[in-house]
Amino acid sequence: KRQRTAPKFYFFYIGIQRSLLRQTGIPLNQSTYEYGTLFEQWVILEISRLLDYQQRDWEIFYLRTKDDAEIDLIIDRPGLPIALIEIKSSHKIQDHDLHTLKAFKKDFSKCEAFCISQDLSERIVDGITCLPWQKAFYALGL
Repeated sequence: KRQRTAPKFYFFYIGIQRSLLRQTGIPLNQSTYEYGTLFEQWVILEISRLLDYQQRDWEIFYLRTKDDAEIDLIIDRPGLPIALIEIKSSHKIQDHDLHTLKAFKKDFSKCEAFCISQDLSERIVDGITCLPWQKAFYALGL
């Protein structure tokens, strides 16, 4: 697989993006693409904040191929398996939500795969640990 080389940029606070887009007065609806994007960014910012606070020597990345297949977050955790993370704002994780993560999991010899969402149930699907965001940080070792 070939990676794309463009980096992602995350504002340190999700309200900044909405402010720059002049959307602060517009209600945010949960079933929209924008809500999903902001939820993903919030989870990543929380993980980054926890890493800084705990002074962990972990590195975070994301992966997108030339075919636009993407893993939202990869955490290189020395002493632990690499964490592949898919972030979904959905309240009910479906099998199709895990398709990309299943495909990438095969490419990493030693990894743990997680799907972080707003789904309240915990479960393991094809070796992927699906967790509500409230439990995910602890499960990652943060």
